Amino acid sequence: MCMPKSLTTWIKEVKDGLEHKGYKKDIPLDVFRAEFMIQSGYSKKKVIEWVDNFKICKLISIKDDKVNFQ
Repeated sequence: MCMPKSLTTWIKEVKDGLEHKGYKKDIPLDVFRAEFMIQSGYSKKKVIEWVDNFKICKLISIKDDKVNFQ
């Protein structure tokens, strides 16, 4: 049986992937979504929902279409 990943696990994996590509702060929202799409295999619609969840749970902040980790 496969256990789903937690929000914090997803954030860590996305953060690691983005840092490997040279992004640390003020990450363009489209780049963040694309990285999450790569990591998760989810569709664009599902990724938008997850990004909203990350924001609601205060794991990321989004201002002027720039993402920063909390």
